[in-house]
Amino acid sequence: MTEKSTNSEFWNGLSKQMFLLQYDQTSSRYQFYPRSISLFNLGQTLDWRPAAGAGRIIAFTEDRTRRSSGRVPILLVLVQLDEGPRVFAPAIGCQLADLKIGARVKFLWSETQAYPYQFELAGEDDKTSPFPI
Repeated sequence: MTEKSTNSEFWNGLSKQMFLLQYDQTSSRYQFYPRSISLFNLGQTLDWRPAAGAGRIIAFTEDRTRRSSGRVPILLVLVQLDEGPRVFAPAIGCQLADLKIGARVKFLWSETQAYPYQFELAGEDDKTSPFPI
């Protein structure tokens, strides 16, 4: 598996509104960011699986830097996905005061080039996937 093919699988998944994670078949664990080898055993027994797209906020911040997208401020969250990996992405549809450590979030597809995947707050019991697995 080359680095280019590793990244292209991830981006191809996003173009189909799917958030794909690499799964190490030997250790039975997910990893993110895409890599050509396993983080857990340096093996190459990796395949791609759709993530449920749900997790909990473990950190957040507000970025007031002006961007070409025109959105200021941008709320950024570090999410511990239910599958295990951590993902850093914008939070949409909320204010800074709404964000709490431990709050449930879910994947939200975006057609913008700048932020193709985002998260929105979800109900405490909301573990549903926004796309079929």
